[in-house]
Amino acid sequence: MNEYFVWTCSNPAPFVGDPSTEFVEAQTPEEALGLVRGHYKHPCELYSAIVYKDATDYHKQRTPLCEWRKEVA
Repeated sequence: MNEYFVWTCSNPAPFVGDPSTEFVEAQTPEEALGLVRGHYKHPCELYSAIVYKDATDYHKQRTPLCEWRKEVA
């Protein structure tokens, strides 16, 4: 099991989205992404999620391991 750092943001309608971060334990980055998408709770729904190896990679703006973005905002 690996620990990944995930950045999420709610749908930006009507103004701006609410960003948040969390650590997720999963076998792969794609599994971590699926777990986040499955349990995300926000009135405006999930708009995007980005998985990083760790918080350092996020803060140093390194390339994420995988990401997902909703087709329509």
